[in-house]
Amino acid sequence: MDREEVEAIMGEVLGDDVDGMDVVGRRHVRGARGRMIRLPPKPAWRNEVIVPGVMAPSTGLEPLPLVPDAGGGTFSALVTNITFRARPQRPFRSERLLAQVFRNGASASALAAVTNGIFVGTNLQQLQIGSFNLEFFAPTAFGVRLDMQPAEAGIDISINVILTGALAGADTIGVQLLLLGSSIR
Repeated sequence: MDREEVEAIMGEVLGDDVDGMDVVGRRHVRGARGRMIRLPPKPAWRNEVIVPGVMAPSTGLEPLPLVPDAGGGTFSALVTNITFRARPQRPFRSERLLAQVFRNGASASALAAVTNGIFVGTNLQQLQIGSFNLEFFAPTAFGVRLDMQPAEAGIDISINVILTGALAGADTIGVQLLLLGSSIR
């Protein structure tokens, strides 16, 4: 078989690319195009599709909620220490911590929810051990992006949270934490 015949057979099996458009149909050995259907180019959002139903590996920006181990994330006179944990199921690199704090009662207004460390596995994600107010990472905060160490699938990400004082009576402080970051999908 000569080169032209091989190209003709491959054209029949795979289709041709003419002027950036896929062409489906039989390619004649003598170089005549015959009647071929021109398909429009694949849309950009389909570039990650290898074949229908099979996606190529890629990265994405996704949220990772941290789950409280006590009180459903609500501090009270009885619940004074809450550890928030997440265990990503795919490799994940945190880029932004979002913290929401809800206060209920007079004594709650004078207290702050603070953390003494953000950990990825056993690695501290701070330059120095010390407490800081979680409300620095409010959803409206500006310029608080992080570049935390990547967490492999199944590695715990944990943030221990305490209050700067004691709540009185039925007063409560609720805390919700969420990490935004890149994952491999």
